[in-house]
Amino acid sequence: MGSVQTAYAASIDRAYAGQLYGLNPNRTVTYLAETTVITPGIVVTEGTTPAQAVKGGDAGVWGGIVVRRLDTEGNVTTNAIEYEVGEAMNVMQWGDIYVDLANTGSKGDPIFYTDTTGVISAGTASTGQTQITNGVLAEDVAAAGIALIRIKEGV
Repeated sequence: MGSVQTAYAASIDRAYAGQLYGLNPNRTVTYLAETTVITPGIVVTEGTTPAQAVKGGDAGVWGGIVVRRLDTEGNVTTNAIEYEVGEAMNVMQWGDIYVDLANTGSKGDPIFYTDTTGVISAGTASTGQTQITNGVLAEDVAAAGIALIRIKEGV
């Protein structure tokens, strides 16, 4: 008797933006979202109070990268996860995490974020962008998309 199913069209992604990598050590803290549409995998900085965070920011106190929480799954149609004003967010300050990288790069390249959006890219920051201290790509990235980054303790 032959095989009934010989191909599988569905598969899961290798990772999602904001997903922590393995069981590696990290430092994760909690902030309240001060602004809307804060999504996992972007940089946030301290808001108007030390307990709040806003996306991006050029002169703010480093908050970290928003972590994807399993108990906060997104819209069934769009799969978008967005933290609303006042909602608690887990934020990784150092460790290994997946992000939706805006460009390509090589393992060890420095990383930065766009001040207005918090979106992360590889390379050297320019106007409107902020370098992430002790942050590097943890793998080679041939196309924009999900990439593993590493932020060493001491940010």
